[in-house]
Amino acid sequence: MSANRGVVKLFGRNRAKEKPGKLSQKLSLRLSTAAEDEPLPVIVFLRNNVGHDDEEVRAHLAGLGGKIHRELPMVGGFAAFVPGKAIPALAAHPKITGVHLDREARPCLDIGIPSVQGETAFLAGHTGRGVTIAIVDSGIHPHPDFTRPAGRLLGWYDAVTHRPDPYDDHGHGTHVAGIAAGNGYASGGKYR
Repeated sequence: MSANRGVVKLFGRNRAKEKPGKLSQKLSLRLSTAAEDEPLPVIVFLRNNVGHDDEEVRAHLAGLGGKIHRELPMVGGFAAFVPGKAIPALAAHPKITGVHLDREARPCLDIGIPSVQGETAFLAGHTGRGVTIAIVDSGIHPHPDFTRPAGRLLGWYDAVTHRPDPYDDHGHGTHVAGIAAGNGYASGGKYR
């Protein structure tokens, strides 16, 4: 929490200072440089998760020259391409709660340690050395962050297929284990 009550700082940004409205800040910036007829990739969030059943919103989008390219029922909306000049009119629809720029997301876990001031713990000697943990999840891939410079995978049990060697057919267990115990070997220490 910041010094201002009720204002949460996320990665150094004061969320209370962002402009209210239905258009995300990144979409607003992109609109300022886009050609009027340029179709922009957007994610549209709908009121009350009306989702794919709301033909009124779909007709409004089509009338503005937009086209849905992916349903997003888990977030109560859809991804679409919409001409830049039509985006404010799209956002004005009462059943739409927000329109965001649809852009490629990339993991940036290298900001995790600084975000929680983890270096302070490391500098004080708290590294996890000598601690054994168990991860009960989808498995674990023998990634270099666990096997080099010396192997740290001490045990393995597959309760589903009873395979004898570590594997992770979904990736989640490896991700969780990396957060808890990855040493950053494969990234030169960037992701540890």
